[in-house]
Amino acid sequence: SLVTSQRPRAEESSRYAAQFNGAPPSVYDQDGNRDDRNDDVSTRSRFTAWAHEEGEDAVFVAWHTNASSSGGRGTEVFAFGPGYVNGAYQFTGVAGSKELADKVYGELVADIKAAWDPAWKTRGVKSAEFGELRPTHNGETPAILMEMAFHDQVDDARQLKDPRFRYLLTRSVMQGIIKYFAARDTACTASSDCVAGTCQNGTCTDAKPAELPPEPPAALVARNLGESKVQVQWLPPTLDPAAGAPAASWLLYQGRDGLSWDDGTPATGTSLTVQLQPGELRYFRVSGVNAGGESFPSQAVGAVATAGAAPVLVVNGFERLDATLGRFDDLSAWSLGNVFRVALLRMNDGSYVRHHGDAVAAAGRAFDSATVAALAGGLVAPVGYSLVDWLAGRGQDTGAPTQEQLSALKGFVEAGGRLLVSGSSLAGALAAGSPEAQAFLSQVLGAQVTAATGTPPISGSPGGLLDGVAGLLLDDGLGGTYPAGAPDGLSTAGAEVLAVDATGNPAALRKGNAVLLGFPLETVTDAAKRAEVLSRLLDWAAVPEVEHGGWDGGTPGGEDAATPGPVTLPALAGDVASGPKVGGCGCAASGAPPLGFCALWLAFARKTAGRRRR
Repeated sequence: SLVTSQRPRAEESSRYAAQFNGAPPSVYDQDGNRDDRNDDVSTRSRFTAWAHEEGEDAVFVAWHTNASSSGGRGTEVFAFGPGYVNGAYQFTGVAGSKELADKVYGELVADIKAAWDPAWKTRGVKSAEFGELRPTHNGETPAILMEMAFHDQVDDARQLKDPRFRYLLTRSVMQGIIKYFAARDTACTASSDCVAGTCQNGTCTDAKPAELPPEPPAALVARNLGESKVQVQWLPPTLDPAAGAPAASWLLYQGRDGLSWDDGTPATGTSLTVQLQPGELRYFRVSGVNAGGESFPSQAVGAVATAGAAPVLVVNGFERLDATLGRFDDLSAWSLGNVFRVALLRMNDGSYVRHHGDAVAAAGRAFDSATVAALAGGLVAPVGYSLVDWLAGRGQDTGAPTQEQLSALKGFVEAGGRLLVSGSSLAGALAAGSPEAQAFLSQVLGAQVTAATGTPPISGSPGGLLDGVAGLLLDDGLGGTYPAGAPDGLSTAGAEVLAVDATGNPAALRKGNAVLLGFPLETVTDAAKRAEVLSRLLDWAAVPEVEHGGWDGGTPGGEDAATPGPVTLPALAGDVASGPKVGGCGCAASGAPPLGFCALWLAFARKTAGRRRR
């Protein structure tokens, strides 16, 4: 009987993906023997040719990781040529493939060395008789195969598991493709080929340089200005040596749930003020725009509008993104073992303000919110709020606030403000930090770190702020946020125990005006329980309900980076129940960029000679 893999189609053999997408058997079963292993290689390029429309610009880019019994390392790019890998370059592939290989390889090498590792091994552009590049499978589009690094060598494999390295690689490939098309479109053999200039060395002298897309903003804040006006302000990014071009303008996206978004409002400055209804919850993110296209979106922030100043500031201090945030996927049923997954949306998608913001809004309170970089950039400070909610996520050694931030938070608490900090490994990071960090942990938060690690579920202690809140389970990576990891083992240093874990060890503490949750609040899988925890803490901080005031509908206004006026927008469509709306360049929902890029056919495969020479 017929069975399915029960896995996402992107993980199946490409022959099944092509069949599912309506391709004929000539595409996915080239020799009629239904051999998945052979068909998987040839289907990738055959499907590209089948889907390619005549006259349409397209390239085929195969993304591989390498393997070598001789301890090879580094990056190389292949175009089609006779024979297997022998270090030679005898190009006999589709026209344009050689130029595409040169541009992509050049960009990869330059960017890796400039922004990652100056000593990275570079192995050159080569030719080989790989099935994915064979012109008989795809004679319509330029085709290259990239070997990014060696997955069987420890040092290379460590880089491949780092999402920041993967982002660097994909951005470099995108930029290389852009430069390939720019060079192709400005190539000439005579001055008559040029618009206004002359032809020199095969290039028009009036040719425009390649236009590279920008990077997203570096910091973002949404704050109430009063009269239900919410100002969204951001900072341009500091460009790394491998980044795209600066943004010429910006797009402000809005949504009710932090997952689905409108079509964006243009901005030429770095702020917009939005007129909302009193008590209305709205989330925001911003992307950069220039002649090369649109950037990925920023992290998300949000606000509940009020007539006066918001009493709560939510700060997303969870900026960490590295391999230790990955998760394992048990594929032993397919004899594939426990596979390590580096999937951005399951690691840190930058949208976690919404989990806190939804709970604050459900409790009838107003709030502002910011990325942690907004504090460092001077866009907002923890001053004048009744409660600062600092979410540190799964921090480990990079999750603790900086010394400057700790000083500001300490001053806020000493001035009478209420502070909530939460996160896995946050206490451990403070304990292992500077003397100031250690003092903040013991003196402000009233906590010490023990050798034991917390074990969910977590329940409120009798008689405390969280009395009656029980059975708090944390996300294992499949619950809509990220793997919470093991909460810190805590002991009290003069603090009240608010909650305990399954073994009876402290999981939440309160000392004076400060509360420490030894777990990320956003990873509590039950939204109602998560909201109940935050509601109790809002009551403890005496946060008033939304102030409605005498809002009159606002006055016409426009954009100004210094004194922005209100932008009154049409009502947003209803929330998307079936999943996030795709906007911008097609990147879903989150505030951080995915590990690939848009509108590019990438083929992923493990290197084996038999599978690749079909």
